[in-house]
Amino acid sequence: MKKIFNVRTMSEVAIFATLGYVLNLFSDVYSKTFLPNGGAIGIAMICILIIAYRRGGTAALMVGLIMAIFDIVDGCYAIAADWWKAMLQVVLDYGVAFPLVAMAGLFKKKFDNALTIGQKSKYIIYGSLLGGFCRLVAHYLSGILFWSDGMLWDVGGPYIYSLLYNAAYIVPSIILCISLMLLMLHKWPQILIPEDMQYESRNNVKEQSNEK
Repeated sequence: MKKIFNVRTMSEVAIFATLGYVLNLFSDVYSKTFLPNGGAIGIAMICILIIAYRRGGTAALMVGLIMAIFDIVDGCYAIAADWWKAMLQVVLDYGVAFPLVAMAGLFKKKFDNALTIGQKSKYIIYGSLLGGFCRLVAHYLSGILFWSDGMLWDVGGPYIYSLLYNAAYIVPSIILCISLMLLMLHKWPQILIPEDMQYESRNNVKEQSNEK
């Protein structure tokens, strides 16, 4: 826990949460024309993913929670008629969706111990897919519960509609984030592996080599 709640890590959490919120605002602006019921194609998730691989899942969860709080304070989009349904929609679409991206942190240890760029790339892909999928599930459940009367397309009821609508922006967002994460790993690995962690990572590799 000491590694998480230190000045450096908490500063990074604050910086990336703010950057993620700004990126999400920007993507909302140009996505409203073709996604009128909310959602956006963008790279805001990458701020959570970067911290997940730099500092782990707990720090990434904090980034996601702060982004969620910023979104809620800035204004929520809820279409449910009953107040309790609207509250539940806010929880799913705002309070849960972004924090779930922190599930990518489950692959941090494997990423740190990987010996080659190819192996590290694999764990970036796995983690980003898991985090993006978890976010999709949260938005999908929200859509099933609350969009049955507000569908843009009459296709298969709320179950199919919610899947198509949310996948229409989350899948491209996942692809964009994975592409940028892999670019960082190959061109600027220090973004994903901070200097204070590189020494520990080298020691882990040496220990594995000695064991063999």
